Amino acid sequence: MRSLRIKKMRGVAMAGLLMGLAGCASAPDSGISLPATHHITELAIRENPASLILIIKTGPLPSYKATRQTTPAGVLLSFADTDLQIAPKIYRPPGNTIIDWIEAREITAGSSTTSRLFVALKADRRYDLAQDTGGIRITFSKMAADSRNDQAVIPSTTHTAPITASSEKAAATARPVILTWDPVPKASAYRVYWSDSSGIVKQRAKKKTVTTNRAEIPDLLPGQTYYFVVTSVKGSLESQPSAELSFTVGK
Repeated sequence: MRSLRIKKMRGVAMAGLLMGLAGCASAPDSGISLPATHHITELAIRENPASLILIIKTGPLPSYKATRQTTPAGVLLSFADTDLQIAPKIYRPPGNTIIDWIEAREITAGSSTTSRLFVALKADRRYDLAQDTGGIRITFSKMAADSRNDQAVIPSTTHTAPITASSEKAAATARPVILTWDPVPKASAYRVYWSDSSGIVKQRAKKKTVTTNRAEIPDLLPGQTYYFVVTSVKGSLESQPSAELSFTVGK
């Protein structure tokens, strides 16, 4: 895991973008602001072969709301009764192809304090939210899927949602699905596991081993939703599975 300890951006071109996306908070009144009972203490990133994970460390866990944004693409998180114990500023995580920048802002209205994080993405993509040890975990999938002539659409929501595909012609027989993902340096192979039910257990799932970051899974039924994970292999070692990807085969 690497913490986001990035220098402040030059200029103030982005300042206030978060406010514009979320709606302006009311101006503070003359009352005395009470100390927040929740805190955001750290932002950190970790990666596996098919996903990038943003960890928002909190203490204790606050209530929050996540909203998908399209212009720019990203997710806006609002934490009630929460202050920042990191510097309110714009962070630019280095060395990744998913997150463009993260804006952290603290808003005081009346006697309450709300913290907001806007995670700007380089392209709109699927993400999943879950409670992590000591905070919130946002998982961004690196995988994309397509069903032969149909291009899958990867929605970005605050909850796990199936990837959907459509086609102009009905198919009465089984058809293949093609999975692709970002290559992993020094990996000698990849293993794709799939099932027709969520929560894949490798020992019970179907499996295919490939030597490139592309796998064609044959004989899948149109209209059926399947679930996939991928791991990377180096010698006798196998990585942890990627974030689970769901895909409905085009009819």
